[in-house]
Amino acid sequence: MNVKKSTDKTFENETIETKQFGLQVGMNSYEFKKFSVRSRELGINKNLNYDNIRELIEQIEGVLK
Repeated sequence: MNVKKSTDKTFENETIETKQFGLQVGMNSYEFKKFSVRSRELGINKNLNYDNIRELIEQIEGVLK
C-alpha cells in the first residue's frame, strides 16, 4: 500500500484540523431543540436520617440489593 504524504503538516496538526472540521460540520448540520427540565417535589422520607449522607446511602443501597 503506497501512501503519499500530501502536505508537510505533522500528524498532530492534521488530527486537530480534522477534529475541528468535524465539529464545525456536525454543529452546522443539526438544529438543536430547546432543552428544558420540569422540576417536581420529591418529598422527604421521615424514616430516613439526612444528617449523615454516607449512612443514608448505605441504607438505601441495602434496600435496593
